[in-house]
Order: sequence, then C-alpha cells, then structure tokens
Amino acid sequence: MNDIDRGQIYAFFQKNPERPWHLQDIQKELKIADRAWLRQELSSLMDEGKLVRARKRGYGLPQEMSLLRGGLLVAAGGYGGVVPDGGAAGW
Repeated sequence: MNDIDRGQIYAFFQKNPERPWHLQDIQKELKIADRAWLRQELSSLMDEGKLVRARKRGYGLPQEMSLLRGGLLVAAGGYGGVVPDGGAAGW
C-alpha cells in the first residue's frame, strides 16, 4: 500500500515542472516502493491529459513540453503535417 495518491503525484509535477522526470526519479523523490503501481498511476494521468511522455521516457506537464496539439493531415504523396487546433495548416 502506498501513502501517496494520484493527486499528490500530479502535484509533484506542478511543483517541479522544469524538466521531464524518469520513472525511477519520480519513484525516488516520492519514496514509492511499488514501481508497477506508479507506472499505472502515471498512465492514468496521461489518459486524463494531465501528463505526457517524452521521447526519452520522461514524464512531464504538457504545457511545459513545447508541444503542439492538433490533427494530422496527410497528402496523397505521403507528406503530412500537423493542423493546430483552432488554426490552419502551416504548409
């Protein structure tokens, strides 16, 4: 049993937004024994849109990760681009 809940995990990211955090570092900082449980909670936070997973397997807040939200537009020739939410394609 963990003495921490999903809200406390999210609060950790809000207090420490400066970089993506690796699973092991989160586990160490929050003193969580069960890594599988932590992975499940992080996955739930991602499903809720509160966290994203970076390329190098770090977790962070979407607004701190310089991400662009939108849809994928693919042309017949195989080229594509992102159409930002609320805006037009830039190509």
